[in-house]
Amino acid sequence: MVNAAILATHSPLVYAAGTVVFALLLVCVQQPRAMLWLLGLSLVAGQLVRLPLPGQGGGVLVSDVAAVLTLAAAWWCHLRREKSHTPLVNLSLLGISPLLIWSLFTLAVNAPTLSYSALGIAGLYWIRLAVYLLLLPALLVLLRPASEYIALTRALTGSIVLIALLAITQLWLVPDLRILGGGWDPHIQRAVSTWLDPNFLGAFLVLGLVFMAARLSSAARPALLALTMVLVMAVVMLTKSRSTLAMLGATLLVGLPYVITVWPNGIRRHAPAILSAALLLALVSTFGFILLGERALGSITFDPTVQIRLDALASVWELVQSHGFVGVGYNAYQFAAREAGLIGTFEIHSRAGSDNSLLTLWVTTGVIGISLVLAAGLGLAMLLFRHWQQYRNPLSIAAIMGMAGLLVHSQLVNSLLYAHLLLAMMIVIALALRASAQPPKQVA
Repeated sequence: MVNAAILATHSPLVYAAGTVVFALLLVCVQQPRAMLWLLGLSLVAGQLVRLPLPGQGGGVLVSDVAAVLTLAAAWWCHLRREKSHTPLVNLSLLGISPLLIWSLFTLAVNAPTLSYSALGIAGLYWIRLAVYLLLLPALLVLLRPASEYIALTRALTGSIVLIALLAITQLWLVPDLRILGGGWDPHIQRAVSTWLDPNFLGAFLVLGLVFMAARLSSAARPALLALTMVLVMAVVMLTKSRSTLAMLGATLLVGLPYVITVWPNGIRRHAPAILSAALLLALVSTFGFILLGERALGSITFDPTVQIRLDALASVWELVQSHGFVGVGYNAYQFAAREAGLIGTFEIHSRAGSDNSLLTLWVTTGVIGISLVLAAGLGLAMLLFRHWQQYRNPLSIAAIMGMAGLLVHSQLVNSLLYAHLLLAMMIVIALALRASAQPPKQVA
């Protein structure tokens, strides 16, 4: 992991990093396809390469830099291309803007209660939220040419495969995360890959599964995609994450009507590959349940970790009751929680919220903030469904399944606005909404 102290005390490194970013900016605004590859593959870097903020467990990620460069490239393309501001771009901006404005307002209202450093840190995280949410309209601008669409599809597919392979390698070489230190949970004998967290990794891989399944239903290489799904499913089980299994169940439940009504034709075309994948997935699932051991039984019954989370949620609820309307300010939960005695250090990676994203949003942005999030999600799901009705592209259903699954996952882990997952979700949604320009079956 990159050491912030080294960067702070060696200014030539800082200048060199700035020069590299500036060079990337020049390349990306001229070659959007290269930018899209960088954005998709930035997920592979995960948490291994980051510049920590002082006194914080988080920091600036490779994906943060790639997202900012993507916004710059989109703006440049918008200036060069005529009519790049399509109705889809306007709709996405309309859905995003109220949440960004309100969350910034909650931070401004609570500014007098925060120190300058706390306000600065919360403000930086608001900027990160804005950057990742604005990726959706930015990608809708960039993905108009078929070549850019193909590039991002391949980049996301490559990231899914690489992250899964790295997870298997990590289990072999670093099965115990305690060697890393830094306040991370132990996560012994659990797949974490470069993300350093099995729950977030599992959520990404489930999203990857539905993305690959959508490609499998129309792609020209069903056998290769089926094998990829098996690989990803195996790693899902190796995370030993119960929240991930809950997300997987939710996505399958949401997608079941689609599979029943639409997939028969696809099943007839690719019956051998799909049946083989189904059999292997069943075997992997059975093996994974055995791997979970006591954690699987705890999912069905009740174990001490569940009680710890329930106690933590009860504590957060106390803050909600006293800050229910406006909240304590976007991403200022950690500072309010310290004042309330709920946490004692900012070095832990879970310091920014509770193990429930909706409860975290409620305590930080109030009832209006959580309402805006749910309204935006519902509106986006309706838009995706209408898009599927018009173009019959399975990626639209896959995006809806991913959104529903992530909502369920976020009730057990604070994952709804987690940077990497938000990036992956924006990519899948953008690909789904632009699928009419370049259907996945034409992507090798």
